[in-house]
Amino acid sequence: MTDNTVPQTFAITIPLMGGPEPGKPEKPLEVPLRRGELLFVVGPNGSGKSALARWLAAAFQGRARWIKALRRNWFSSARLNIPPAAASEVENYLSQESTNRYSRVRELGSYSNEGPIQSALFRLLEADQASDRTFRDEVRNNPEAAADLCREPRPSERLNALLGSAGLRIAIRPSGWALEATRAGKTFGADEMSDGERAAVLLAAEILTAGADTLLIIDEPERHLHRAISAPLLAALFAERPDCAFIVLTHDLSLVTAHPGARVLILRDCRLSENGNDDRWDAHLLDPAGPIPDDVLEAILGARRVILFVEGNESSLDRRVAEILFPGVTVVPRGGCEHVIRAVEAVRALRARDPSAAWIEAFGLIDRDARSDEEVQQLSTRGVHALAVSAIEGVVFHPDVIAAVANGQAEHLGYDDESLGEAALARARDILRAARDRLIGARCEQRLPERLLRAINVKEAGFWSRNEIRVEGLPAALHAEEEAAFPTEIRNDDLPRLVARYPVKAATGLGKAVAEALRFRTESDFLACALQALRTDDGLRATVRRLFGDLPAAIDAALARSLTRPSAATNTQPTPPVQAA
Repeated sequence: MTDNTVPQTFAITIPLMGGPEPGKPEKPLEVPLRRGELLFVVGPNGSGKSALARWLAAAFQGRARWIKALRRNWFSSARLNIPPAAASEVENYLSQESTNRYSRVRELGSYSNEGPIQSALFRLLEADQASDRTFRDEVRNNPEAAADLCREPRPSERLNALLGSAGLRIAIRPSGWALEATRAGKTFGADEMSDGERAAVLLAAEILTAGADTLLIIDEPERHLHRAISAPLLAALFAERPDCAFIVLTHDLSLVTAHPGARVLILRDCRLSENGNDDRWDAHLLDPAGPIPDDVLEAILGARRVILFVEGNESSLDRRVAEILFPGVTVVPRGGCEHVIRAVEAVRALRARDPSAAWIEAFGLIDRDARSDEEVQQLSTRGVHALAVSAIEGVVFHPDVIAAVANGQAEHLGYDDESLGEAALARARDILRAARDRLIGARCEQRLPERLLRAINVKEAGFWSRNEIRVEGLPAALHAEEEAAFPTEIRNDDLPRLVARYPVKAATGLGKAVAEALRFRTESDFLACALQALRTDDGLRATVRRLFGDLPAAIDAALARSLTRPSAATNTQPTPPVQAA
């Protein structure tokens, strides 16, 4: 009998790869997991998730049940053909198999076909029959208690309720040693269920029939279940078994954010030994509790050690340029500048309250727009860096980028590179000259809020009770300043200043004109070649990085720190043996 008043703990210690001194492993990462608790394990392919699952199953052999990602979930008949003795033999075999270092990549031995499936269904049907026997005994020996027992659902009925909570419109029903399924009033053999239905039934059967105080290790549930099913089904299963501990290994980060109280183990890499006795991981334990947006948490969980939040979306120029200029960094688009700023602040707040999150560093990149030098400097102290040009378009239409694309295009087409480049720059000058009023207007619109705040005194007595604010002459003065700054005749050496000061998106037709001058069919073709030039031309890349202010230096320093920073182990004791307390 399990004493549910005493939390049962799995004392997990994970060997880590690196230490502060070469050749000396780091202290292990302690992850105590109690009954009723949930731990997610995330990481890229090859980071050692399945190897960790095998390692845990072996460490807690006899108390752990490993539900593998690499498993068969179909069966040839709705009728079980496995006797009780064979079912027990399969259970023992599967427990022993978890110690084999190859069990993470394939099923081994003679039970690699339907043995595990038959065993799981046998336990479900046997649990139903045991429930019936208990009820019959109570009717015979204690009729009053039998009335209460009658109201308790059988295991198969509990399973059907779980399926319904996940939106699956199917119910199963034992029929002797066979399993029937019903959907939309039609009854058929359980072997005729859909792939998703079979996967859900088998997963639920494994968890429902596990013994109390079992460590349930669920490997990639999304491999067999659609996200719309897996999230609610898992949530219902967790709630159904508060007497067990759960470890879920997943690539589906939405599963993690759906359980804000769970801890998260992030794997970055692993080093597997020849005999499996000295496996080690680059692992970090993250406690996501606190005010951090779900999408920012997803970015952290799926990121490298350094994250750069940028404006725009997945297809935006901001993301594509940043990924080229800052390799080794996870670039995450966040929409507008305010969302970028809030994302960086959220990660910094997480680092401040959770020392185990110190491995992650976050930066933000936003457009310069009309920000003052003082504002740009103040933002950089918060990890948010502004471009040295008004917007990202000022990077790809910078004269140095146009010249580099012209050189490549001239070589490809057999043109003279200087004449082709000059033709493109001439067309850029023409478009900017024609768009002079729009560019000036757009710049004034960017500057107006800041100039308006400078022109009024909000601390003046009675300011907030006024009905109107007079700022006579401000728009005209602002426009006059910008007119004076915009050259009447644009020369090539004016172009860097113009694309830095003015939002060139307002210069309608600039991209098309430059593309045509360089003999591209579309503006998209020009942009693709500009990005390729950034990828392949080290000199151009160095030049363009200077348009990103002090962000390159900050990121280079963070990447250097990430190479020397040890894994986030949280204890300082020698490695204890792995055991269940």
